Amino acid sequence: MSGRGSPPNKYRRLAAKPLPIVNDITFLTETGTGTIPTPSSRPPDAAIRPMRKTINVACESCRKRKIKCDGTRPRCSSCESRELMCQYPSAYRGENFTAALKRRCMEENEKTTSFQEIFSTLQSCSDKDAMNMFNLVRQGVDPKYLLKQMKECDFVFQLAVVPETRRRYQFPYLPTMPIRLQTPDNQYLKSVLYETVFLRPDDESSDGGSASSSADTQLGRHHNVYMRPYHAAEVIDPLIDLVKPSKWTAVIADDRLMRALLRAYFLHEYPTFPVFHKDIFLQAMINNDKRFCSSLLVNALLAEACHCHMGIPNREQFWVPQSLRYRFLAEAIRLWELENIRVDLVTVQAATLLNLVYSHNGMDKIGEVYLNHALQKAQQLDLFGDHATIDNERMFHARVFSAWALFDWHIQSYYYYRAPLIPDPPAVPLPDPERHPFWYGDFMLKYPLSSTLVPAQCGQHFKAVSGLRAIIHDMATIGYSQTPYPEDSLEPVLAIFSRLEKWFSELPDALSPQNIVFPWQLKLHMELYLATILFSSKQIGISEPSTIKKETAYSTASHAAARLETITRLYYIRHSFEYSDSFLTIHLSFVAGAAMDALKTTPAHETSTARSLRSTIILSLKGLYDQGQHIHLTSVIYRLLRDRLEPKDLELLQNHVDWDPLTPEEPLLVQYAQSHYPLTMGSKEADPDGARLENLVKQYDQLGFEEDKSPRP
Repeated sequence: MSGRGSPPNKYRRLAAKPLPIVNDITFLTETGTGTIPTPSSRPPDAAIRPMRKTINVACESCRKRKIKCDGTRPRCSSCESRELMCQYPSAYRGENFTAALKRRCMEENEKTTSFQEIFSTLQSCSDKDAMNMFNLVRQGVDPKYLLKQMKECDFVFQLAVVPETRRRYQFPYLPTMPIRLQTPDNQYLKSVLYETVFLRPDDESSDGGSASSSADTQLGRHHNVYMRPYHAAEVIDPLIDLVKPSKWTAVIADDRLMRALLRAYFLHEYPTFPVFHKDIFLQAMINNDKRFCSSLLVNALLAEACHCHMGIPNREQFWVPQSLRYRFLAEAIRLWELENIRVDLVTVQAATLLNLVYSHNGMDKIGEVYLNHALQKAQQLDLFGDHATIDNERMFHARVFSAWALFDWHIQSYYYYRAPLIPDPPAVPLPDPERHPFWYGDFMLKYPLSSTLVPAQCGQHFKAVSGLRAIIHDMATIGYSQTPYPEDSLEPVLAIFSRLEKWFSELPDALSPQNIVFPWQLKLHMELYLATILFSSKQIGISEPSTIKKETAYSTASHAAARLETITRLYYIRHSFEYSDSFLTIHLSFVAGAAMDALKTTPAHETSTARSLRSTIILSLKGLYDQGQHIHLTSVIYRLLRDRLEPKDLELLQNHVDWDPLTPEEPLLVQYAQSHYPLTMGSKEADPDGARLENLVKQYDQLGFEEDKSPRP
């Protein structure tokens, strides 16, 4: 990408300043923000006074200094040039000062009402419940959150009033980290996360505690992210509060529920699989801007969000007509039939999202048509080019972000043993998130019992994962293109490993092995090692490889496998596998398959190694079972891997999962498993085509049919 030259001038201007909020009547020009010109009745030689932009409300800093404010958000030009903090009394650009005061008054009234309700409840409840509630108030629990939980519970106080946020999750079967992973060079065992959950997991100091003096320095004021599971956090983004999804969908009219779905999506799915720029999309929903939002895109998004929300029953059963997910998806398909001929950015985003939905449903064969459509429309739009003809800076911003998002998503083909469909990464490089944090559109996280807002730092992750997938793109080209490189050539392989090492060494501090903690940060490192294992295994499988290549591949794969399992265990012990995280499926299936293969070759006298491998199998299958409650593809993979277990291992698994959760849906495994997903993970000898999920499910169904026909004793 470095050979493509510097980005266009307008890109550098865009990256150098925060993204402004644009309403329906303004547009961005080469000189700034202006209004749409109208025909003039004045003579040509008459002096024309430029139209003045109306600013509903100035920022607090400009008001105090009594200077003009241009209203740019999140930081006006005056505050940016003087490097001052810029705060607006209004929540959004269209809200004037009077409306802002009225909104604040309403918020204060709601707060007062909440306090009155809590006071009334304290008067009427038992002494024990009153004392428990009082202690929670003393700990800083938000009154609205406390009241919400009280109304949802049968009793005034239960343990569920405030989520358990100080404990760590316990490994199933064996409670400790396996000895085989505790090597001196395993830097993930020296991380803040490891120290927090293993060395002093029960620290309950008033400020959140610390794992050790070295960890204290790293924790800083964001200790909540290390002490508490990610799913306990809430997404804080004012734009979500302002959207009205009911304007974009006819499925339901409950905006409150749909906002909850959006929050679940942005919390669990968006950081890993962004399809659009969050801020541009949400602002377009508010402004009815159909350049960046459409009913098709909103319905597809809500269908995807349903599997992220714990309040949606039977989330993985997308085929049930009465389910909310089915209805959103059906509406999206209806709109797709009407709008797929459009050649615009929002149609590319909707097609990409539909492909993602079908992939999670275990029907990626059907979903391929949407990915191909997205790539075709992207080609027509020259989405992966330099965007030299795009004059509107907001459109330029959205196109660059979407180009990288589509490129990143399509690299999933590597894990399906396929060559990439896009010949090169996007031409315009991504800006440095440290210098241009507003370019990426981050959100804040709020943890229970804490008033501190924590930045999610999605921009750093997006740039890092895009850099990694550019390397994986070349891995796929080397491994699966129709014109492979010479088998006796070591240069391309070593070049790939060199690039991976350089990428790893240049990771920002927040993404280093020492500091990673958020699920998508952990998965970034998991993807690094999984891609390395698959690439190394490809070299091992080459006929008659050179000795040095074989030794390099074996040692690299072994090293990467140990790191992958370590991070997988750290993920579980801090966050568990109970909440939706669709990209865990591929990692968990690999870890499970690798442990199963290793257990088969472990000598009988090595009991400690066998127990360690069994603990890994139980943990990864439990993870697949938990994720299968959200995603149909994962539920199918769980069933197939579970039935490979030996009877004694199957009995162990029964202690950690509910048994036969899929029995009523057993006939639907074949009907709704049209997937190319290769269940070869962990096995170097398996044939990818023979191990495609669709073929394995058919074999599974045939086996069940033969067992039914066999005589009963």
